[in-house]
Amino acid sequence: MTKNAFAESFNSLSIPLLNENFGVLVTLVTETLESEAFTARRSARFTIGMGAEIPVDIRVETREYLLPVAGCVIAGDTVRPNVGMWVIEGGERWEVFVPDGATQASELSSTESDWITQVRRIKDEHRC
Repeated sequence: MTKNAFAESFNSLSIPLLNENFGVLVTLVTETLESEAFTARRSARFTIGMGAEIPVDIRVETREYLLPVAGCVIAGDTVRPNVGMWVIEGGERWEVFVPDGATQASELSSTESDWITQVRRIKDEHRC
């Protein structure tokens, strides 16, 4: 089976099952525009704590979203998720960012059907 045949088979058979069982409803947002809601998949959250020496707890949560290329349409144009955009899931707003050592915030999956997109949320809480 060639790479294209495998990708076509995977996209048509596996992706719908993965979306049904693990998908979440998201929108991709820029400063002024947003996509229609679409189903994406995501990793677990990873949290890093900072600020032990100051009276503020800072937590940085990161995760990866697999955003279908077909869903990343804003104002009629298919877009690549990039810095300056956000992924909105429910009431949570995740900032698209470039992680340390990376050159871009998103890369195309091996099946070329999803953008593997790095996101983060920064939370700070004041301690008294």
